[in-house]
Amino acid sequence: MAEAIKRLEFPRYTAAVLVFILSLFLFFSYAGPLAFALTATLGGFLLLGHWRNAGHMGGVLLAMLAMVAWIGFRSSLMQDMGAGGLIDLKDGSARDWMLIGFQALWYPALVLGALDLKARHAGWVAKGLAYGVLGLSLWVLMDAISGASIYQRLSAALYQPIRPDLAMVKLSLAAYGLVLVFWPILLLTRVWHSYKTGVVTLAACVLVSLLTGANAPVLALIVSGAVYYTATRAPYMARLSIYRFFAGLVAVFILLVPLVVHTGILEAFKRFAPPSWDARIDIWQFAAARLFEKPLMGWGFNSSRTFGGEFIPLHPHDMPLQVGLELGYVGVVMLAVFWAVLILRIGKGGAEVAPQDLRVLQSLDTPVASVIVDTRPYALASAAAFFTIACLSFGIWQEWWLALGALAAVAMIVAQKAVQPAQEVSV
Repeated sequence: MAEAIKRLEFPRYTAAVLVFILSLFLFFSYAGPLAFALTATLGGFLLLGHWRNAGHMGGVLLAMLAMVAWIGFRSSLMQDMGAGGLIDLKDGSARDWMLIGFQALWYPALVLGALDLKARHAGWVAKGLAYGVLGLSLWVLMDAISGASIYQRLSAALYQPIRPDLAMVKLSLAAYGLVLVFWPILLLTRVWHSYKTGVVTLAACVLVSLLTGANAPVLALIVSGAVYYTATRAPYMARLSIYRFFAGLVAVFILLVPLVVHTGILEAFKRFAPPSWDARIDIWQFAAARLFEKPLMGWGFNSSRTFGGEFIPLHPHDMPLQVGLELGYVGVVMLAVFWAVLILRIGKGGAEVAPQDLRVLQSLDTPVASVIVDTRPYALASAAAFFTIACLSFGIWQEWWLALGALAAVAMIVAQKAVQPAQEVSV
């Protein structure tokens, strides 16, 4: 049986697909992040056979599937099925649930493909990723400094003219992708002893965000940097592994956010907040108030957009609040469990090696490192960056945003395998 399964493996095919998908990811980070969903879907379809190794994701996959099932229950799907008819895909919540269901099929397959990537191929995939991120960072930074003039000309030539302010907004989305791949790039450049890519990527993350007015990427860098520093300098907290500590902390945070916002404590910060954040606090408080009208079951999947744009423009711009509003505290508990299990999975295994003990490579020309290095703090920092942005921006069910999370996970796994060929990847 083991031999039969082994014959089903196509390691070069998996590596080629990942190179192709990561190349599309870098291209669309500038050209149009909404295409991340198509990119991750295509990658998952091409790597669908890796579902046979679903055990690699363990409890993370089970927690995700439980959430998908609850979403289906709290959408119009069950009512449509109970009526004895076919699902009406013209109904928004049923259609969106179907999309969530397909994402739960494709995106994990993509991540599982990365987990099955052979160590002998990972270094070269990572090398291509590093040079690709370097080129993207320089290009996006140059365009941001020019006021998105390149983006405007490309849009006019290929699609239609776009206003300068809207072009800067479009360009700002590239900063989110760069922030989420910064930590795998930092891991690679640190072990490869070639810091130019990490420095340029960091500069692009910060400067593009500032030039385009995007605050969340900078905040995500600050939070993820603090998480990384804590994980490397204090591996234990109150006799708990730092990963167990953060798993509990994040779970409690998710559970308490709706309660804290509902108390009205954020009202005190409105006098100091800029207009965009003042409006966001109003949205959060309105969402929390509606949540506690139906605290257990919520108002139903995708109900955020039904309250009117003057109260909630499409979504509450906060992951725990959106999940609570739509899926009730049952959904919030599931979300807390998912993140706790994910963080514990990140902390599984790995070596505890002091930074001064690392053996480093001399250049990007020799990408596969025969070193033992604890990659878990980098993965934890990457997850923290995604978590921070999800609590400040975007709707948690947006296809491109979930796809970006899957693509960022692939980038981190590839980086881990590239620098730890002899070790099992911990994410």
